[in-house]
This record gives sequence, structure tokens and C-alpha cells, in this order.
Amino acid sequence: MLTPYGLLLVFAPILAAQSGGIVEGTVVDSVAGKGIPGVTVDLSAAGSKSVARSAITDAGGAFRIAGLPPGDYTALFNKPGFGRSFTDNAPNTVHLASDGDTQHLTAKLTQLGGVSGRVLDRDGNPVSRLRVQLTTASQTSNMVMLNSTETDEGGRYQFARLWPGNYLIEARPIEDSLKGGIVNAGGAVPKKEEEEKPPLRPPPSPEGERWMWANTFYPGVMERSQAARVALHAGWDLPGYDIRLQAVPVYRAAGVVLGEDGKRAAGVQVGIDLADPWEHDSDGTTSREDGTFEFPSVHQGDWRLMAMRQRGDVVFKGFAEAMVARHDLENLAIRLAPPFSISGKVEWDESRDPKAGPPIKAVILESATRGASATGSTGRDGTFRIDNVFADRYKIPQWGLAPGYYAASILLGEREILDQVVELAASPPPLRVIFKPATGRVQGAVEEGAGATVVLLPKDEARLNNQFIRSTKCDGEGRYDFGSVRPGEYYALAFRGADLFALEDRDFVRSLTGQAVSVHVDNDLVATVALKLTPWPD
Repeated sequence: MLTPYGLLLVFAPILAAQSGGIVEGTVVDSVAGKGIPGVTVDLSAAGSKSVARSAITDAGGAFRIAGLPPGDYTALFNKPGFGRSFTDNAPNTVHLASDGDTQHLTAKLTQLGGVSGRVLDRDGNPVSRLRVQLTTASQTSNMVMLNSTETDEGGRYQFARLWPGNYLIEARPIEDSLKGGIVNAGGAVPKKEEEEKPPLRPPPSPEGERWMWANTFYPGVMERSQAARVALHAGWDLPGYDIRLQAVPVYRAAGVVLGEDGKRAAGVQVGIDLADPWEHDSDGTTSREDGTFEFPSVHQGDWRLMAMRQRGDVVFKGFAEAMVARHDLENLAIRLAPPFSISGKVEWDESRDPKAGPPIKAVILESATRGASATGSTGRDGTFRIDNVFADRYKIPQWGLAPGYYAASILLGEREILDQVVELAASPPPLRVIFKPATGRVQGAVEEGAGATVVLLPKDEARLNNQFIRSTKCDGEGRYDFGSVRPGEYYALAFRGADLFALEDRDFVRSLTGQAVSVHVDNDLVATVALKLTPWPD
């Protein structure tokens, strides 16, 4: 006969098993696929910022957290020198339905890397306290400027905690040309006046010429297109990326600002920038009493000038272009003009879903020569108005995030301007942005591709960005399906895992096209494409 004490011993394991739920799993290296020891796994209850329970992965990367009350939890995985992999599409949330419920999580972390080197002058001497900038190598990504730092007394710089990828490194003696408010990893604040660093000693100049140090990409070139890429793999620490500063002759660029009345205008802000939107050299000044302005040190290249002043609530702007060769430029003229508006309408098949509204929420004008844009919100009926437009050359970007639609035509009055740069001046004709349903379909299967990532890449490199690149996951049998695909020519590829940011890089995509399958997409047609897994490049 069992005593009450014996009954307690019999039922104790059952009660323990029902005392809470369990979350267990593994954290693996996204490249090697091996478990990562020493990863902190924090579980937080849904809606809470505090950590409910934690664990640390063992030598095989496994973890187990028991005794959890039923509910929804979010998991965070952290280890110094690692980050959550871009190729990890697994959820980090779990639901414990009841006591005794067990849920499994698998996370992929990527080991981060770094790159370091020195900045040297022509004679190999280190250049201290010089700004060094890290950018992506992509020609299409909007995330161009990533980080900046300053060389130490020995001319050394270092970038740490970098994701695998392709980068460009640039030494920038022309610090005023930094755009976009770059700060270093520590969020540096502007230096006080007394802490300003001494000017860089100028390079030697040939007789009768003036030379200056130029912004220089690794290993020692001025143009971004000629820069050597730094290919960083997971966990790599790359030393020795020395940059040899380049020096260039400089010339004078001078001219006059004319007001909206055609008379010389004093006290007007004047700026000059390289016309190439990927370059960032710039300078600024103010027109004198007689309306003249001067930039004493401009190197060779195509430049864009802008003048601006405000009167009351109205801002007046003017633009000019200049090509600097091996001589000074005189008699440049910039004429100020007030802004104007342009109106138009977005047209689409409203009968498909009368409640949906227009496919896009706004129409954007982007300057073709400078970093500026103007936007007009679309109303319920598709009408829009874009204010504060200045006479300039513009392009209207394509939209890839209009669900179920694509821009088939953009008309300025009766003129087709889809994918074109157009000159706009005061009192322009109305715009019509015409959308048509995207009803193409691409489907198929990937050999041994359960859970694989399939991507559709536009062959038009201008559309290699996240609005037009399509991706999806295969089901358990390797099948995939893309709906609402806009007409056009595509490459189809399948990967076990893919970094979608890397697929915005034109050169990287070109290296993959030999392994891709070409796909032609038409409306109302289904393209069936069989794929094999492509190894993700190291």
C-alpha cells in the first residue's frame, strides 16, 4: 500500500513536467553551419522590454530554457563579434500553448570582420588626423556612407564589426565635402574651436601651378569607378589596406549671381558640387556686394553650382553647370528664380478594387544632377500636386512596391518620359502616371531545394534595388511561386541562403548571371522554371 509520501514521489515527475514550457534550439554559424558556443539567448514576453529568462549556448551551440509560463516570447541572440545573419529568415518568436509545451528555435549568426591600414603621402610618410570614410561598393544601394573615422598620429585607421561584403575606403583631406552628416561609430560630436586640428601641409606644386591633396580611394585613385573593392568575408580581419594620397592641380571658378529681376544679387549663398552624384566634393561661399563669387581651388571635372536666397517665405534658387579643364573659369552666371508647382494624376484600373485607392501614395521628382527631390501626395482619386519645384532636369523614379501594378507610362503633357530625364521649367504641362495590372507569374521547383531562397533579378540594372528584386522561400518539396510579376526580362536563381542587400550590387550580380536562368515575363502568362541550387559566393 502506498503511503501519502509514496504517492507524492510517484506524481512528482509528472508535476515537474507540467510546471512550465520549454524553449530550446541551436545557434549556428551562417557560413560554416557549426554551432556557436557562448551565445546569450534572452527571452522576453510579448509586449515586454525586460528579459524573462536567459541561457548561454553550450559547446555545440545548443540552449534550453525551461519553466516558462504559457504565452508568446521573443528571442534575442547576442555574442560579441557576431550579428544576426541576413540570410536567416527563421522567426525569433515562439508561442507556448500550455505547461509542458516545447518549442524549437534555430538562429544563424554571422561572424563580423574588420579592415585597417594607413594613409600615406607621396613620399610614404603617414598622414595623421585625416578623415577616412567607409562606403558600400554598390552603385545602386541607398546606404552608401556607412562609417568614418580619423587616422592616429601614425596615420593608422581601423574599421571593426563589419558585415561580410564589398566595401570602398576613401581618405578625405577635403573634409568640408562630407555630406549626409557622417559620424563615427561612437557618435562623435563636432569639435570645439580650440580642438580643431591643424591644416594638412599642402603638396609640393610645380612652378606656376597650385596643387592640393584630393579625396583618394584605396589604393590611390580619385574616381570611385577606379577604386579597388575590399572583399570582406565573415570573421576576416584585413590589415595593410594603405591609401596613398593623390594631389591634383586646382583652378579658379568665378562668376556672378543674378536676381529674379536680372540684376546682380549680393549676399546670396553659392555652392559647388561635383556633378557625379556618387562623388562628394563640395564648397560654399557668398556673393559679394557686386554679386560676384569665387571658388579659388577647384580641380578638374564636371561641376554643378547652386545659388539660393530667401525673401520672406519664398526661397529662390538658380543652377549652372561648369566643366573645369586645365585653366581658370570666369564669367559663370547663375540666375535666381522662384519655385513652381506641377500637378497631375495617377491612373489605374479602379474597378479591380474600388476600396483600394491609387497604387502609390506619392509621386516623386528626383533631380538628375543633385541630391534633391520634391514629393506630392496622391489623393483618393489619384490627383497630386508637387510644390517647391525649381527649374532643373528631373527623373521620375519607377515604383516596384505598388502591389499588383506597374508603371506602364508617364506622360508630361503628350510626351512620354518613362525612364527619361526631363527638363522642367515654370508652368509645366500636367503629369499622368499610368499604372497597369501586373498579372505575370513565375513558378517552378528547385532540385533538392526545400526551404531554399529563390530570387528574380531584373536584367535592367537600373532596377537592381529592393523595390524590384523579388524573393520567396521554397516549400518543403522545393516548389516556389511568384505572383503579380511586372512584364520584363529577369534572371532566376536559387540559393540555400542569400543576402538580398548584396544583390543590389551590379558587379556582384554580373558574376552570378552565368549560373542564372533567363525568364521572360508577360502579363496573363505563367513561366515555369526549373532551378538548381547555386552556391552563395564566398
